[in-house]
Amino acid sequence: MKKLLFLACLFMIFACNEDSTTPDTDTEYWEIVSNRVYDTIPPGSDSYSATVLEGSIKMRYALSPDEWEFLCSYTSPPNRIRKTDKIPITMEVSILQNSGQQYSANGDFAIFFDRPEIEPGFVIAPISLKTETGVNSYIALTHRLGVPPAPASKLDVFIDGKALPTGVKGDRIAFLVAVGNGRNVGYKYIYEWKGK
Repeated sequence: MKKLLFLACLFMIFACNEDSTTPDTDTEYWEIVSNRVYDTIPPGSDSYSATVLEGSIKMRYALSPDEWEFLCSYTSPPNRIRKTDKIPITMEVSILQNSGQQYSANGDFAIFFDRPEIEPGFVIAPISLKTETGVNSYIALTHRLGVPPAPASKLDVFIDGKALPTGVKGDRIAFLVAVGNGRNVGYKYIYEWKGK
């Protein structure tokens, strides 16, 4: 009897610990293999400066008497993305300084997937993240006084695994965080397809 009880307990332990995920979920996914910072401002751009860190990008434009500085912050993407994933990413713009009206300047903050060779300021085959209501992961802003970022200062968007292509082993895709204000900087994450 004790032997039967012992075997029943063992069966229950193994049954409860059994992995309920499907083989595809465990073996097929996009995984970060590298990243790259784009923080170089071209020569002759003395009115522009940028600080690029993972999770935040600050840009500044200053040409006397005007000064415009803003901070773009975002949730870093996950290490792995599966086809079944829906992962929240928050992107937000904070205006740190905005004075003077002699010069005009516009900016933007975008987060999207694209081909691995993509750089800030360009698109090839972009896949935007979207809010629950379908708004793309893009915020436009301007140096004009009194004009707020559009469509909003903050967006809660999602990485939708179903929106990404299914790769073959070794394929790559980029997750690009791009910020511009007349000059372009950004932070790029390279994902590689793991699996079949």
